[in-house]
Amino acid sequence: HLREAFEVLSAYGIPVARFVVVRSAEAAEGAARGLGFPVAMKISHGGLVHKTEARGVALNIRSTDEAFHTYHGLTHVLAEQLKVEMAGRAVVIQEMVSGRELILGMVRDPNVGPLLMFGLGGVWVETIRDVAFRPVPLTDLDARELMRAIRGYPVLAGVRGQKPVAFDRIEEAITRLSQLVADFPCIEEIDINPFFASEVPEDCKAADARFRLRW
Repeated sequence: HLREAFEVLSAYGIPVARFVVVRSAEAAEGAARGLGFPVAMKISHGGLVHKTEARGVALNIRSTDEAFHTYHGLTHVLAEQLKVEMAGRAVVIQEMVSGRELILGMVRDPNVGPLLMFGLGGVWVETIRDVAFRPVPLTDLDARELMRAIRGYPVLAGVRGQKPVAFDRIEEAITRLSQLVADFPCIEEIDINPFFASEVPEDCKAADARFRLRW
């Protein structure tokens, strides 16, 4: 569930987009107003791995009326695809964040152990697969080398007049994620996508995350 994933990341100091979990259309109106428009709305359910493809994400919600109707639309998708009851289902209301999309995560290699993953995120993950891996634990230097290892590094460093992203903040997120992985051997996989990289350090935040545990 997105809420639980965000709480774990926050506990380790990995920045996440501000969010509220609601269980009714009326609560969605108030939460969206409180966060400030525009907002994003997402289904909070572990059964939907790819929320966008499953129509479980709505972006740029700009009014309380739109938030009200979007809540019903998202819970309808949940009922349709997972065959669960619509009433009272959790929906995440989240601040809209922007920047260059990254993926941060972890996979376990049967021989090497946990590998931290870094690359271009969003739609780029499925199309160009520009990701790099380093074994856990990572030092600050390892984190910098990991960022430089992807082909798309110039996109982050700034092209055609763009300013570079706040590398220090991303480096910190990588090392904190490495610590999280080292502390919990029960975590099989982590997928933080997208993590928005901005030139403004405070705007570098995770917008979605998924954990898979081994039992």
